[in-house]
Amino acid sequence: MNTKIYSKVVAGVVAIAIAAVGIFAMPSATYAQGTNPPSTPTAPTKPGDKEKYGEKLLERVKKNLAEMKANLVKANDVVTKAQETIAYAKSNGKDTTKAEAALATYKAEIAKAQASYDAAQKLFDTHPGFDGSGKVTDSATAKQTVTDLTKNLRDAQQTLAKATREFQKAAKQIRSENKDKVKPTATPKP
Repeated sequence: MNTKIYSKVVAGVVAIAIAAVGIFAMPSATYAQGTNPPSTPTAPTKPGDKEKYGEKLLERVKKNLAEMKANLVKANDVVTKAQETIAYAKSNGKDTTKAEAALATYKAEIAKAQASYDAAQKLFDTHPGFDGSGKVTDSATAKQTVTDLTKNLRDAQQTLAKATREFQKAAKQIRSENKDKVKPTATPKP
């Protein structure tokens, strides 16, 4: 009889220990700056901070413009390669209707992305609110310039990314539909 009581007590203690570990092991918020959470970042308040912040944003936009230009070049390279592949398939008597339609859609979306990029590049070249060296001359105008640049670049990036995903999806579908129609050839041996 003592063993029944002992096993119930042990089971109860184990259950309480497991519950305690579960409660105390729960993740809780930790703060690196004492016991108070860090405050929400605010706009620069010292004289000259807004200008420095605007200058940093303009530099970031400059970097993003360069990346977007490189992405557009890559997209146009894909178009060129796709056109060559379609021409080759067509010369071999393959039906390229779906591929041509997918490519036409992709090219149209690249043109939209290019237009957004061009608008951003034009605005960057004139950089209202900034002087020739990228220093802020008018805070309000500089803020609007950075906002417009960011919007145009975001539009270009989102348009190009969506178009690329859709083109890849269409190409994958076309390949899978034609997979069994293409007979593999033996690799020539030297």
